[in-house]
Amino acid sequence: MSESQRIAWKRLTAEGAAIVASILLAFWIDALWDRHVEQEDLLEYLLAFEQELIESRKDIELALALSTEVLRTTDEAFAVLSDSNQDSLPGSFAETIGSIYKIHSPDLNTGAYEDMVSSGNMRLIGNRTLSDRIKQYMQTVSSVRTVNQVLWDTYYSLQVPYLKDHFVISDFGWESAEEIEDAAGLLTITPKGPYSIDSDAVKTQEFWNLLYSWKEAYSDQVRRLVVAREDCDAVLELLQLEIESL
Repeated sequence: MSESQRIAWKRLTAEGAAIVASILLAFWIDALWDRHVEQEDLLEYLLAFEQELIESRKDIELALALSTEVLRTTDEAFAVLSDSNQDSLPGSFAETIGSIYKIHSPDLNTGAYEDMVSSGNMRLIGNRTLSDRIKQYMQTVSSVRTVNQVLWDTYYSLQVPYLKDHFVISDFGWESAEEIEDAAGLLTITPKGPYSIDSDAVKTQEFWNLLYSWKEAYSDQVRRLVVAREDCDAVLELLQLEIESL
């Protein structure tokens, strides 16, 4: 082989290597850019999810405070019903029962999480512990919603039939003058009813058991909310570290 032929092959080989290298470099740059875009998208979704968790954490705390207050008031009602020395019910007993039967539903939004899953960005979370914690929190949120729905179902199917027959529901104190005023004059306060509580029906084993079943249903909600608070805190702690790393 002549010297010129050897030089031509060397040149062709070098040119070929350069072409291959430039193609690989282009692929690498594209992959790097795609990764950068994915990280930016993930960061945006994680920030939205973090804000959602912060708001949910506030709702959990509020729902816990209101729910435990219901349990405290229920115990007050039990104390009245179990007092054998008290023949008549206190004048405030209707409002006491009314505060017991106000259902406090925690507002735990999961829209940002659902957006992250549907967009495929959930798979980009490299921290397996964080991913597992998020899934655990979502399962807890689902259980909180289920327990709250049970509370509503118990109210309508079991409690309301007895309440409407033996109490004056309009005396429960559910109407707030402030809320009515906020409704631009479209609402009015119901007048005092010409009826009274059926004391004999209230001081029965049947109502005692109904009140106890209500307390248990609310206790289930409190238990689930406590777990939700713990899971939310754990996710927030890990999530903030993940956001910082991005």
